[in-house]
This record gives sequence, structure tokens and C-alpha cells, in this order.
Amino acid sequence: MSAGVEQPILIAGLPRSGTTWVAEALSRAPGTRYIHEPDNEKFMPAAWLLKSRLHRYPYLSPADRDESFERLWAAAFAGHGESLQLRALTAFFRRRRDRIEPVIGAKCGFIYTDTSYRRVSERGLRRPFALDDHAVFAGVVSRLLEARGVLHTGQRRIVVKSVHVPLCLEWLAERFSPKVVVVTRNPYAVYASVRRLRMPDSFRNILSQQRLLKDLGRFCPDPEKAVSYSHEYPVAFQAVFMLKALEVQAERHPEWIRLSHDELCADPSSVFRQMYDRLGLEWGESTARWLRGRDRKGGGFKRTRVASDQPVKWKRELSGDELGVIRSLAETVGLELG
Repeated sequence: MSAGVEQPILIAGLPRSGTTWVAEALSRAPGTRYIHEPDNEKFMPAAWLLKSRLHRYPYLSPADRDESFERLWAAAFAGHGESLQLRALTAFFRRRRDRIEPVIGAKCGFIYTDTSYRRVSERGLRRPFALDDHAVFAGVVSRLLEARGVLHTGQRRIVVKSVHVPLCLEWLAERFSPKVVVVTRNPYAVYASVRRLRMPDSFRNILSQQRLLKDLGRFCPDPEKAVSYSHEYPVAFQAVFMLKALEVQAERHPEWIRLSHDELCADPSSVFRQMYDRLGLEWGESTARWLRGRDRKGGGFKRTRVASDQPVKWKRELSGDELGVIRSLAETVGLELG
């Protein structure tokens, strides 16, 4: 970090929990630079290379070591990876995202095959863009990262957002000391959203990670029962368990900022102003205008929503059986539903 530049800000949460909204709102502050999901191996060449041996949602305890993953995050928090060369490489890489999906699936022990999903094709499933098959591309990415030919951030404060770190947030915090903002959302709403969109990330077989399986007791009082639920209700289990993992880690770190998506939706302007104050960011009318502009009808992957509708939307979508499953899962892992 450059002298005089404040700690970077890391926004972490689950997919469909409002992290992008939070990150974009905070990065509206003057003197900031936003880095969006540097660890997303489906879109970022550096993540495809440096995260190749790790799960989509990697589990790392604070005592674990992983030099490649550390290198990835060191670059992100320093604002590296933004050179013109890497930007061009990223554009090339993103056109192959359907071919990255089976690579991610293979790492997680479950290959997503719902070809009705618009970003997964049969062609992509047959011809994965695997690291072992593209040594030249991997070498180019590595050289560009080593060169660190960046668009210099100067005195800008880095704002980074990720939805892939709920199981390694303490690991990241210990190594890089960012200001951590944990965004949580009602598990009913998270489940309803990922189910509605048929997202591959809805189920990534997180318990295929043997270290996580061994340490399950860190996060829930009844690991055996949790494992049985993970087989019977995999999508709901993943959402509930990762929310619990975030909660457990945040409770050990009172210095982290915890933000409830439901509370945020009730009064976005007021909550964001408080966030700006706590993070030492400068609030301005342009930020307020931006927030008002996002508070309109939207759906799917659009970044507009009527904020007041979001906390109750799931009530129109989930069946009684689904509500019961999520309640039971929450009780099993000890997650308060609020």
C-alpha cells in the first residue's frame, strides 16, 4: 500500500446478497478505485491461473498457506491487474466463459449441465478451457502479472468485492488487513434468487473440500447432521452454511462492519451515509443521485431494483416445504433467521 493511502476496503458476501450494490455505492466516493471480483476464475485470467488448484469457494483457515492465492489477492489490493494488456486479455478470456464452467465444475466435483442456462453450452461442456491445455495463455498471464504493468492508482483507495471468499475471509483479513464489510441477507431471499436464476454457483459442492469437512465443527454444532442435509438439500444447504460461516468469522472480528441487506433496503440513503462515515469516505450529492437512479424496477442480473420490494419478494416464490427446509437447516447450523 502506498504511503498515505488508507486501508483497502473488502466487501464480502454470498452471490445474490447485494454485494455488487454495496461495492458500487462505496466506490462512488471520490478517491476510490473499484476492483470487481478479482478471484472470479470464470471472468478473470489471473484467477483462472492462480486459483486453478482451489475450489470455487476455497476454504482456508488463518493458519493455511497458499502462495498462488496470496499472490492473486496481493495484486488485487494493490490495484494491479489493470494494465491495458491484461484488460485486453480479459476481454478475450470472457468470450470463453462457457468453456470455463466445466473447469470450475471439475474442481468442485460437480459439473453443471443445465444447458438451458444461457452461459453454459454443450460445446463448452465438451471443450473446457483447462489450464493444462493452454500453457501459452497461462504463461502470458503469469508474465503480465509479474511485470505489474498497471494503470497506477496513485493515492486512490482500493474497493474490492468478492462473493467467493465466505469460507476464507479470516485468512484474507489476517494477511492483508483490509477494512472488511460483510454483507448478509435473509437465507430465504438468497435461496429464492439463486433458484430463480438457475445459477451454476447455486451448488458448488463445497464439502468436497476435505479440509472444510474436517473443520466443519468450526461453523456448526452438529457436523454429521449438516453433512446429511448437504446431500438431501444441496442448494439450500450451501446458502445457509456459507451465511453461518460468515457470521462465525464476523463474530470473532468486532472491527469488521456487518451490513444487513434487508436493513439496507429499508433506507438505502441513510445506511450508506453511515457506511461512508465509518469507512472514512466522502459522501456527495452524486452518490445520492446514483442511489436514487438504481431504485427502480429490474430483475435477473440487472443492477436496478426497487429496494423496498426486496426483503419480502421471496414470500411470493417459496413453497411451505422450501421454507421448512431452510428453517431446519438454519437450526442445524445455528443460524439465526431474525
